Amino acid sequence: MLFPSARNTWIGIAALALLCTPLWAGGQVIGSDETQTTTKVVVEATPPGTRSSASVAIVVDHSAAAKGRTEQLKKAVSEFLKSFSTEHEACVYLAGERPTLVQDFTSDAEAVSGALKRLKPRGKLAAYDTLAAAADHVKSDATNEKSTIVAFLAGDDDASRSSASELEAKLRGTRNVALFAITLPGRSWESQSTLQELAVSSGGRALFPSKNAQLREASEHTAAIVFGTNAAEAANREDDGKPLSRYTSIVVRSIPLVANRNTVAARGGENVLLQHMLVARLQKAKLFPDVIDGGHLETAQVPVAPASRPGTRLELLATIVAYERGSRLSWQFLMSGGTKMKVQVVLRDAATQEPVLSLVQEGAAVSGLFSGGEEQVQSRALMNAAKGIVAQLRKAK
Repeated sequence: MLFPSARNTWIGIAALALLCTPLWAGGQVIGSDETQTTTKVVVEATPPGTRSSASVAIVVDHSAAAKGRTEQLKKAVSEFLKSFSTEHEACVYLAGERPTLVQDFTSDAEAVSGALKRLKPRGKLAAYDTLAAAADHVKSDATNEKSTIVAFLAGDDDASRSSASELEAKLRGTRNVALFAITLPGRSWESQSTLQELAVSSGGRALFPSKNAQLREASEHTAAIVFGTNAAEAANREDDGKPLSRYTSIVVRSIPLVANRNTVAARGGENVLLQHMLVARLQKAKLFPDVIDGGHLETAQVPVAPASRPGTRLELLATIVAYERGSRLSWQFLMSGGTKMKVQVVLRDAATQEPVLSLVQEGAAVSGLFSGGEEQVQSRALMNAAKGIVAQLRKAK
């Protein structure tokens, strides 16, 4: 499957010890007008200013609890995204009665923000189920080692089947995913307690503003930890949003196809065809004066004329991580079907071998009675994936 599905059960955990703590952030109390008595919690998180590319699953409350508060949620997410740049990637889940992935991993901040246009709150809140689905998706599809979930919640969980203990195990597991939670004022202390325990155990933080005015502070604080920067610093960078602007040359390496349950439908050769299509599309787009076909080279090999200095040549490393085809029955008897694939792409500086940009692109094509045979449909899906990758590179150039 290309898209994650929700699962597991919900059990609430109450901790009376945090009843009087309106906002706790790794031992730091934020958002209280009264003197607080607290026990400091030590949280291991990346200090602000420490840079590393991050893969972030953004979870936004989509339940009836968010009715009349959607603008608050959007503003909180917007403040968080001010520190987002193309060196990172993000996906967006809406948390309602079931998890809904509305934007897969991308380095396009506009696409991430645009996903919130589908925010039309209704029904109950299955927050734990959505966090569990997001954790699964991060572990299977994220391209960066630093993996986090940032949740913006308005209400209390009343529909999940996942338990807090199951979610905690999923967040940690073989690949740890840090949970950061920001809630709108008015949530119960029981849910605050549970989120706090989940966040701290995963290496993240939970922030509970007591006033709407403190949402911005909470979002900026979280962004500084997750992205290792701050909004002002991101806004002042010369190449903000255009990390490929300096590069004049690109090498398109051979493209492997991951052997897993998501690619069993591939027949072989799709990766070679995609590599040739990418080279052709890049040459046609004229984004780079020099486009090198490196399909005959192994990833570890260096082109005959390596880049002499950083910031001049890119290497495009793509991998097909999922591939689906229409059923054999639909092709034989109905002459209909389709092909769907997912490609992970990393661009790195040829001189330093440091990553410059990462993205995920899907390609799909459907077929009907007059749309040609199966091979034609697969070729169109591959071409659509290549076009999508070039379009994302154009935005970053």
